[in-house]
Amino acid sequence: MDVYTPISCTFHDHIEHFITLKKPVTITFIESEVEVYYQTQILETYTSHTKEEFMKLKNYPNEIRLDSIISIDDIYLDEYD
Repeated sequence: MDVYTPISCTFHDHIEHFITLKKPVTITFIESEVEVYYQTQILETYTSHTKEEFMKLKNYPNEIRLDSIISIDDIYLDEYD
C-alpha cells in the first residue's frame, strides 16, 4: 500500500463498536500483498503523525492500517463510501 485512503466513518464506527464490546471478530486484511484471516479482538485504533489510521489487535504482532482491511465479521469495507 502506498498513499493512505481514509476509510468511511460508518465502517470506523463498526470498528469502535467491536472495541467497546471486546468481542472476538474475524478480520480479513492485506499484509505484505497477502490476504490474511485472523480471529482476534480489536484493542484500539489510532492516527499516526502522518494521518494514517491503524488498529492494534490482541495477540497479533503488527498494527493493521485501516485501509488494508477487507472485512470484519462479514462487514466489508468496500460496501461503504
